[in-house]
Amino acid sequence: MSTPSNPWSANGALTLRRLKWITVCSALVFILLLELVRRALFPYLPSTSGKLLMGAAVFTGCLFFFAALFSVIERIQGSLELRNRELLSLHEAALGIHGDLALEMVLQRVVDRARHLVDAQYGALSVIDEQHRIKSFITSGISAETREKIGPPPVGHGILGVVLNEGQRLRMPDLTRDPRSVGFPSNHPPMRSLLAVPVLCKSPFRGNLYLAEKAEGAGFTAEDEESLIRFATTAALAIDNAHLHLRLNDLAVAEERLRIAHEMHDGLAQVLAYVNTKAQAVKAFLNSGRAEE
Repeated sequence: MSTPSNPWSANGALTLRRLKWITVCSALVFILLLELVRRALFPYLPSTSGKLLMGAAVFTGCLFFFAALFSVIERIQGSLELRNRELLSLHEAALGIHGDLALEMVLQRVVDRARHLVDAQYGALSVIDEQHRIKSFITSGISAETREKIGPPPVGHGILGVVLNEGQRLRMPDLTRDPRSVGFPSNHPPMRSLLAVPVLCKSPFRGNLYLAEKAEGAGFTAEDEESLIRFATTAALAIDNAHLHLRLNDLAVAEERLRIAHEMHDGLAQVLAYVNTKAQAVKAFLNSGRAEE
């Protein structure tokens, strides 16, 4: 798939280098052309018309030179402004998913923030087990009533299986025309444009992020794909953090249960020791023959 051209990528660096060479070469070419024009008009330079022609040539050359130069600068500035807006949106989305440690809440926020990040109408996050089966499917943009009408979550056939099994990123203007598409279940909202990326977390969690229906009917762009890839990396860290927090809570509960069991065992042992001591004392008292007294 194509990647966006921006000043921060390899293409962007090439653009900046090209701008430097364009500036230097254009200046040299302009000086050379000016010299050629001067020599061509040298016999006429003393006259007023010759001076006007020379001035017009210099002005035209400067106009073309600076127009080309500022055109490149404006394109780079536009790319930088677009990248800054994307980074700001990505930062806001990342802050939104790092505000909670509950795993289910984090997963839901990941889908919600991803959907708003690229202006998608629908979003979903599939949680996959070790057998590559979907064990949980979190959605965004679909009401609870619609989900109930749709029925059980998907099992990973068709286009979903591509991301599910191969870990690929997908960007499609119309998923219904793809030969791997198996259609939608009844009561499912219509979807055409699709953007899907894997969420690479630590074991045992693995997931895939799906976004469908770009706003205003437009298709997802290469910039949307790169933004979602960066967001998926941030989301993976948040999910790992929430999963670690869940494991720590489980360990804390297990440790507390073990402590209580030890305390109960120690208390019971003390009672048994006390009873045993009294029993031995009674036995010794009876054996001494003093019971008749």
